[in-house]
Amino acid sequence: MSFGDIRNAANTRLASLLTSYTELYNVFDIEDNEPRSLEKGYAVRFGEGLPALACTRQVGFETRLEVVLTNSLPVRLSDGQAPTVSTLYTDVDSVVASFFNDTYLGVSQHFKGFTSCSVGSPQLIVGKEFVMIEISFNANHKVNISY
Repeated sequence: MSFGDIRNAANTRLASLLTSYTELYNVFDIEDNEPRSLEKGYAVRFGEGLPALACTRQVGFETRLEVVLTNSLPVRLSDGQAPTVSTLYTDVDSVVASFFNDTYLGVSQHFKGFTSCSVGSPQLIVGKEFVMIEISFNANHKVNISY
């Protein structure tokens, strides 16, 4: 199971779950995406990882899969912040529940699933026009190697 396979499965899951969102194509610099995409966007990328046990001819990883959500929520009290922030957290709850209800994302071969999750603090990006929040999942998987 390659990093790409797991990322593709996560993107497929997010596309079906967050139907009003758009995939962000620049996962390395979220703020560099088109403003239209940042209004309600998602991205999947890998963070740091550690070696994990694996069988012969495989390399095991315990790595962090990061799901980034962006939104154009009002960020000032005068803009009506309080009622709308809860919608972003509802989307966060949906992502966490979906990934943990099926921890293999439908690709169980060489993917041991998610072991834990954390949610970062919301950050203001692009001149404080958008809100970004990261959801990190610890993922265990193996990559086949050939000699």
